[in-house]
Amino acid sequence: MSGYYGQQCRQATVERGDENALVAQIRAMFAESGGTYGSPRVSAALCQVGVVCNRKRVARLMRKHQIVAKHRRQRRGKTTNSRHPFPIAPNCLQGDFSAQRPNEKWLANFTYIDTADGWLYIALVLDVFSRKLVRWIMENHMETSLVEQALRIALT
Repeated sequence: MSGYYGQQCRQATVERGDENALVAQIRAMFAESGGTYGSPRVSAALCQVGVVCNRKRVARLMRKHQIVAKHRRQRRGKTTNSRHPFPIAPNCLQGDFSAQRPNEKWLANFTYIDTADGWLYIALVLDVFSRKLVRWIMENHMETSLVEQALRIALT
């Protein structure tokens, strides 16, 4: 099939002279997304409503008209509160992480993992001698009961 007849079968594209109409549609799709869509999503949304336009052209027009998508902020967990009235526990090990027999020294750690459902908090108890995990517990809250529970179960 020749190029002429191929063009006849294709959907109508937005002409170069009709740039203002395309920018108006880009702004509408951008506003509809709450300002979060970049050029790939805007061009896909335009394609869904029947406007055939190259993604590179959409990107160029968005740059030209200073249409910039908002970046998603990365979530950060809170693990410590340095401004508390409680006394700070002394460092009993003083950097000596060696043990002569099992269960002589234990270490505890508390960490968190960002999951799709929210933060997951993990309390760990480690044996210094064998460097093995004695006990661990996961919960969806960051309370002292989590660490206490891990220690109690490790002791039993």
